Amino acid sequence: MKLPEVLEYTKEDEKKALYYYNDEIIGYIKKYNIIEYIHWDNLKYKKGLPIEPKYLWILLNMDRKIHFKELNFHNWTFKYYINGKIQQFLGAFDRLKNIEFSKKINDLINDKYKINAIIEESIASSQIEGAKTTTKMAKEVIKSGKKPKNNDEIMVYNNHVAMKYITNELKNKDFTIDEILKIHDLISKDLIENKYVGEFRTIDDVIVKDIKTNKTLHIPPNHELIEPLINELCNFANNKEDSTHPIIKGIIIHFLIGYIHPFVDGNGRTARALFYWYMLNSRYTIFEYLKVSEFINKSKGKYKNSYLYVESHKCDEYEGDLTYFIGYILDCIEKSINKFNEELKVLENELKHNNIYNNLLNDLKNNNLNLRQLGILEEIIKNPKKKFTIKYIVNSYGVAYATARNDLNIFAEFGILQKKKAGKEFIYVPNIDF
Repeated sequence: MKLPEVLEYTKEDEKKALYYYNDEIIGYIKKYNIIEYIHWDNLKYKKGLPIEPKYLWILLNMDRKIHFKELNFHNWTFKYYINGKIQQFLGAFDRLKNIEFSKKINDLINDKYKINAIIEESIASSQIEGAKTTTKMAKEVIKSGKKPKNNDEIMVYNNHVAMKYITNELKNKDFTIDEILKIHDLISKDLIENKYVGEFRTIDDVIVKDIKTNKTLHIPPNHELIEPLINELCNFANNKEDSTHPIIKGIIIHFLIGYIHPFVDGNGRTARALFYWYMLNSRYTIFEYLKVSEFINKSKGKYKNSYLYVESHKCDEYEGDLTYFIGYILDCIEKSINKFNEELKVLENELKHNNIYNNLLNDLKNNNLNLRQLGILEEIIKNPKKKFTIKYIVNSYGVAYATARNDLNIFAEFGILQKKKAGKEFIYVPNIDF
């Protein structure tokens, strides 16, 4: 991985760029600033642009400067742009906090689902850091209660312990240095030297480098600044008065832990855990059901780039542009919500089928249905668009033709199936109104 470039340009270049400003260019500004937030590293290779990438980049930056918000932290000033796409997402996400949606979750999801979601989030966060284990194997380690055998298993196990601690003990508590150190302790136990577990680093040779080229990508602040920086981070997290949207603030906390790099190891896992803590503390309980790290793990290159893109905008005026990191994490959250909604639909259908099945069982309890017929009934309910034939029942349930015909006719008599002639045979179609 290489450090991304940011084009340098002069005041004369800005004047020339303004000559190209027209309705067509406004469309490109909307595309690359509002719909997506492009970096020079990608724009410079775009084909079919109406003007040179250089001048479009200058115009994009002029537009961004008008909309930038500032985050003053320590002696740094970060900038970020809450563009139309981000605003739309935040509005949609806030609607997930409403009473109806919460009730729907409570009606459909039991504790087992929540427990499994926390397990999967723990596993994915470990896989991001290189834990060589499949989700299936890692689940077995956690659920079996057996002692982890190697560092990969320890990492997964520790992550899960930390996530449970946050869910059970911290979601209603403010950020403190002691609790952040406790989370790091839980995450890093038996993985690094004891003197570094649950302690801020006391050295300055922790430099983020490209594994392949050994090129320096990020130099964290001096270790003497760590405690005051983390204290300021706690104040930032606990301040309920500022107007920063909680999701944006949670993402910034995630970024700052990576940027400050307060620990010798385990910074990424701690950053994601603190994001999770902050979202629960901000009453976004839906995060107990989401698996955001699953989608970070599926796009680790973009995750790393989003950090580098922020810092590539470092200059005398700003420490960097946080929009790249904010946009990336929001994209992962959106994907995890979409997956969650798909799972909700499946659970909703299962609940509907179970209710129908139970009601039918009550209606038919005096009709002495046998186990085979109960199995057929369950299949009918789960496959409301399926066409059943006598031959299908014969082959699926290993019964004689007359027995299969009798089974289907019983359900037709109760109005559960509609019996229709199709050529030389009868088909039985589930009655959608039953």
